[in-house]
Amino acid sequence: MTEYRFLLVPAGRTEIWHGARRYFLLSTKEGPPRIVPGTCPHRGGPLALGHFDEGSRTWRCPWHGNGQKVTSLCRRALPAIRRGDEWLVALPLEVGRPESGPGGPGAAGSGSHADIDPISLSRRVSTADRAV
Repeated sequence: MTEYRFLLVPAGRTEIWHGARRYFLLSTKEGPPRIVPGTCPHRGGPLALGHFDEGSRTWRCPWHGNGQKVTSLCRRALPAIRRGDEWLVALPLEVGRPESGPGGPGAAGSGSHADIDPISLSRRVSTADRAV
């Protein structure tokens, strides 16, 4: 059974770090906005800094221009509910795997992404935490 931790992402945030994993808010004309994986499988580029290519209908990585099909990204989207300008995102917890983000556990985040406080990782499904 998968356990989840819920994170309330405030308006204006476009990225989420969950351990070493990166996600971002993908918004195109192709469908509703979704929280999708933010790392390019080619070389790990930050897809949040990419762009939508109308011609190929793909999301382009900013590092090498590799295209990711939007449908493929959406299949791997995190369960999320939009509440006004905020998002309530369900983050899967991997039991037995340590969570660490950029700079290690508890690394300070910039204003453009939400970091998960490792202290609160022990709280489970019934908890909604506000991103800092």
